[in-house]
Amino acid sequence: MSIWMMLHTLVIWPIRAIVEILFVVFQVVFDYKPGISIVFISLIINTILLPIYKVADRWQQEDRQIRDRMKKKLADIKAVFKGDERQMMVNTYYRQMGYSPFNALKASTGLLLQIPFFIGAYEFLSHTKSLQGYSFLFLANLGEPDGLLGFNLLPIIMTIINILSSLVYTRGAPLRERMQLIVMAGIFLVLLYNSPSGLVLYWTLNNLFSLGKNLANRYLKKPILALYWTITLFSLIVAIGLLVGLASLKPYYRYTLVAFFLAVPFIPLLWSRIMDFIDRSIQNVPLDRGLYYGSWLILFVLIGLFIPAQTIASSPTEFENPWSFILRTALQGFSACILLPGFIWSFSDSRHKRVLSVLSAFSAILALISFFILSGNYGTMTRGFVFDNPHLLKTNFPLWVTILAVVITIVLCIFLLNYKKLRFFKIFLGAASIAVLLSTSVELFAMNQDLHEVSQTTSSIKTNQETIFHIARDKNNTFIIFLDRAIGVAFNHALALLPDTISEFEGFVWYPKTISFGDCTILGVPSIFGGYDYTPWNINKRTEKPLVDKINESLTLLPRLYSDLGWRVAITDPSLAGLKWVPDISIFNGIPNVTARNIKGLYAKRFLEEHAYPPEPITETFDYDILFRFSLFRVVPPALRYMIYYNGGWWRDGRSNSFERSLAVFPNLYYLKDLCAIDNGPPSLNIFMNESTHEYGAFTTDYMPSRDPVLYGKADLERFGSQGDAAYAYAFLASIRALGNWIRYLKAEGVYDNSLIIIVADHGGRFHNTLFEIPSLERYNPLFLVKERGARGTLRMSDEFMTIAEVPFILSKIDPIDSKNPFTGNNLHRYTHEPLRIYEAPGSQNRHGPIGFTLTSSRAYLGGDIYSARSWGNIEK
Repeated sequence: MSIWMMLHTLVIWPIRAIVEILFVVFQVVFDYKPGISIVFISLIINTILLPIYKVADRWQQEDRQIRDRMKKKLADIKAVFKGDERQMMVNTYYRQMGYSPFNALKASTGLLLQIPFFIGAYEFLSHTKSLQGYSFLFLANLGEPDGLLGFNLLPIIMTIINILSSLVYTRGAPLRERMQLIVMAGIFLVLLYNSPSGLVLYWTLNNLFSLGKNLANRYLKKPILALYWTITLFSLIVAIGLLVGLASLKPYYRYTLVAFFLAVPFIPLLWSRIMDFIDRSIQNVPLDRGLYYGSWLILFVLIGLFIPAQTIASSPTEFENPWSFILRTALQGFSACILLPGFIWSFSDSRHKRVLSVLSAFSAILALISFFILSGNYGTMTRGFVFDNPHLLKTNFPLWVTILAVVITIVLCIFLLNYKKLRFFKIFLGAASIAVLLSTSVELFAMNQDLHEVSQTTSSIKTNQETIFHIARDKNNTFIIFLDRAIGVAFNHALALLPDTISEFEGFVWYPKTISFGDCTILGVPSIFGGYDYTPWNINKRTEKPLVDKINESLTLLPRLYSDLGWRVAITDPSLAGLKWVPDISIFNGIPNVTARNIKGLYAKRFLEEHAYPPEPITETFDYDILFRFSLFRVVPPALRYMIYYNGGWWRDGRSNSFERSLAVFPNLYYLKDLCAIDNGPPSLNIFMNESTHEYGAFTTDYMPSRDPVLYGKADLERFGSQGDAAYAYAFLASIRALGNWIRYLKAEGVYDNSLIIIVADHGGRFHNTLFEIPSLERYNPLFLVKERGARGTLRMSDEFMTIAEVPFILSKIDPIDSKNPFTGNNLHRYTHEPLRIYEAPGSQNRHGPIGFTLTSSRAYLGGDIYSARSWGNIEK
């Protein structure tokens, strides 16, 4: 990370993040009207900064007054003395008057503050796609320069207002000071002239607010009172406008906003009463800088260090450049938890500093309780920081738990902030910070070990095109195409939308009534490749072996059986091998004729080059601060977590890391034929494992991944139900389309009819549908298709019930492999019509025991139509 990027993260990022979050909030509230959102962003930010600008103006006025008092004496010194003697006399006079160069820096605070706020707003509003095509008042397109009157008029209006504001502000000041602000206004004109009009609108509103503030301070005896009546009038106008329907809002948002704006005139009185109450309540609490910074230190260690390290260490290979990720999030934590609180402290008076100390202690205690005691279990989270079952965020803890946590925190604050106990509380904060730092070191050490293993494993992977799957021209071939999280019910959309692709699936039978034994990969993969001996309950029943050995047995069972026949076997990216994040392909060593490869990312560079994707700055990526937002999610009380998560959006402006995640896996499926070679060798078993249907969210309606955010139209929303379901659907359809192209290749090469092909997934996922009577059961409905050798005719749909554990049995009935499991001695068998246990469990392999799975909840399939609620029940103990 460059020095500039580090400074950017420390200074610019928090402002940009605030602008982005406010923008997304107002977009939701005002039904995606970016012009109104920009107006309210400007209003909120300027109102928040008003006390800071007030202090900065006072500093500047004090500096101006002391310089006026020194002006005559300094002129005398300069007239009498020269050279070093003059400088010595000036410095001596400065010390006598209590003046230092730092005073000049303090006096420039108001001007200096504009720089990071300008850069932060500029970065966001000049890059967001959410302004494109939207109009506001006389601005036709907020995403483009205004182009009014044949030139860009709005930047000129902005500059005129800026100059007027500067002239009012510097009235009576030296000419040099006035010229500085006028030159600054000219610089903003040059920088913003060709910028999107939405950005210029934001800065124009800021200048208008500044002009009003300066006029009030200059010409009114009670500017605060004028500000109060201005805001009151504005609030009443907005409230009336909302009531008469000037903005199209949902009723909930409309009446909430009306109530808020009607309450605005009473906020100053309410705030005054609250502050008086707090003053009386904490009058015995000493003004303690150590308490304030000690509380923020533990928050920094948690949010900026430990939680990011723990998250990445749980799956280090899922993150590109993990150490940069850690450093970037640490800097963001330092900025938000150390620099920003320090900035606020420096601008606060003694009264507010005492309040800030108590609030920081309250926040630290509540964060510790929320993270260590109320962490909760929210199921599987994807690399895109999307929960497979977000409903758990609302139901994991009842509301009274959060209320109780807040009450306990208040009681602890009252007890610990007693003067005599304050010293011990500060010692506790320091000790807790050290303990969490040590835990962070452990997580980072484990992460480094995993990354070292990854580097050793992947160092041998060649990035050039090469053959992995050998296909016999005149002998039998068997393919298992594994698509992670390919949802069975989603295949109905492929039938409707991809008729040309589906026509290639000749001879295939689709089994829509298929279930898996869990909602995550670790519960599904073992049974696909090992059969019913490796369902979750059977794995946990075999307590004589470690879990990793049982997982490895399941993955090596079919390669071993086919190797015994003298067949060639190839397998790629064998999920869970060795229970490692990067599959440990050494588990296949010693099995003759077996080739195992990890190929994620193999074709990423070629795909980028052939499709001319432009590079993307790190500050525009989803990954830039997602870990910081996730860390906040972990330390807030349970009742607030879904609010931060916000449907998986994390209050981001349409950005996701889905393109980068798709880039690691989709090109392998896209170029699958290039991994294959036709020859006259012996029969072959080829197992291709791919996650294209898992890494969704980046695909356009042309079935290609997009680096820019994708918003789907009305027709797609009507068909799929939501933006998220549409995103999954197009990733799914792109994968099916790529498979259709591969099937076409097999036919052209004359090896389709001598190939047995099974397409299967390990589990389903949440997806809008009208088939399941119990919502969310599609999480256990994976895709399952089979084409036997010589089969032709249009794709057929079967009503036969299936499970993913049928794969080894089907193969044993078609290919001449041994029908016994070589590890358990049991026959590879079919479903025996007994109730099947379906489980939920953590998706991370690190969260399971050494012997068996950690199963968190369960249900039973009782038989019958899987879509019917009557077919499901509870497991009898």
